[in-house]
Amino acid sequence: MLQQLAWVTAVSQKVDELEKSGQLKGQAIKEMRDALGQELTAKDLVSKVRSRARRIGIEDQLPLEAKPLKDNEPADAIARDLETYTKSTFTADQIRGALQSGISFSASGRDMGETLVLQALTRPLSAARTSTAKLLELLATMPDLDRALLQAAAESGAERGADFNAEQIANSIGDVTIDWVASRLKSLAIHDAPSAKHKLDNYNDDEVEINELQLARLLGDSNIGTQWIRERLTGWKLTKDGRAYDATPEQQQIVMDSALVHYRLNRAKTKSLWEDWKNDPIKQREMTLVEVPNLVLASDMANMVGTNEGPFMDPHWLHAQFESLGLIKSENDFFEAQMSGQSDDGKGQVQDVPINVVVYRMALPKVLLALDATLKEAMMKVGNNSA
Repeated sequence: MLQQLAWVTAVSQKVDELEKSGQLKGQAIKEMRDALGQELTAKDLVSKVRSRARRIGIEDQLPLEAKPLKDNEPADAIARDLETYTKSTFTADQIRGALQSGISFSASGRDMGETLVLQALTRPLSAARTSTAKLLELLATMPDLDRALLQAAAESGAERGADFNAEQIANSIGDVTIDWVASRLKSLAIHDAPSAKHKLDNYNDDEVEINELQLARLLGDSNIGTQWIRERLTGWKLTKDGRAYDATPEQQQIVMDSALVHYRLNRAKTKSLWEDWKNDPIKQREMTLVEVPNLVLASDMANMVGTNEGPFMDPHWLHAQFESLGLIKSENDFFEAQMSGQSDDGKGQVQDVPINVVVYRMALPKVLLALDATLKEAMMKVGNNSA
């Protein structure tokens, strides 16, 4: 797994260089990032990355044949990332030693419980980093629902407000409700097709209309959840004027909520933040955040150790570990919520039941801080042993 990570990191860094130099643009960048963003355990990860690179015509510019235990590119790439994120410097021999033998919890100086918690957090934080990049890119480029509404209204031929068919317009736009169409036409003072055309011809794109269903569909497999989207939009202060509409049953299945929330998005501020993310590793670290239910972490740890028996199944134990590691320091770092589970009554009847959970707000900088000292110690031990 570590060797696979090193190879992906080396290729990813080279893709970043090609993008910054202008040699890789648009759809080509998206295709390469999608291929590199797969789970490290995916059997076809390497073959898919190579296939995409060949199709785009950049295979000769990427270290696709680099061997993590022999060649410099993978070790150097990992060393650069570690220096960027932890401010620690490691030699190529230390990196290769770790890639070859792995890093055990005994080498790290942590007890097994703390190590298990930190390892369990790597998956959601890794997913959050990938999803955050995609969310920012979408916000900077996604279609404006107001523009789509004005276009549909202008083409409707309506001679007065009563002539607008809100259901037809909603269907033509997609991902919106009939109520939103009716209320938004009123807010924009659109009373017939000509007024919509006039508004469209003088439209200002500085502030655009978006909703959570749009984002969920566009994010696809990178969608961590509607609550995660809401937390990020709130934290980044890119949106205002949140308005909730009753979602249709189909829409509810996607957003996992009865409400479909619309926002006004500041496009210029969003594009600026997206540029910061692409060009500033420190900004990436600060913006990588995820909300993780204790039940999900417990399940991940059970899978890691191969049993449901252990202290990690106790929510109080997990909470204590987070406090010990300095990952939670105030009540703002966690909150209570409910998840949906299933219960069997013993007669073959399965029912949905609410499950109370504690959701922890995990920030990459805090986890890296917890890892920093132990990573240095572990890398020194592993590197010295390999030498």
